Amino acid sequence: ASTRALFAEWLAEAGHRVVEEPAALQAGEDERPSLAVVDLPYARRGMELLRSVAERWPGTPVLVLSPTLFSHVRFDG
Repeated sequence: ASTRALFAEWLAEAGHRVVEEPAALQAGEDERPSLAVVDLPYARRGMELLRSVAERWPGTPVLVLSPTLFSHVRFDG
C-alpha cells in the first residue's frame, strides 16, 4: 500500500490524474488511462484483475507491483 501511495503521489506531482483501483473498474471509467499500476500481493490470485484491466483498456501498459512476482511467472492477457 505504501509503494502504491508513493507512485500515486509521484504521478500526481508530475501532473497526471491518478484514479485509485478498484474504483476505476467499478465506476465504469471509460477514459483510457496512459498507464495502469496494479498491486498484486499474490500474483497467481490477481490474474483476474489483470484480465479485467486488459479487457477494459486493451493496449494500455500495465506496471505490476508484487513481492511474489518472479520472472518465470507469465501473463498472456
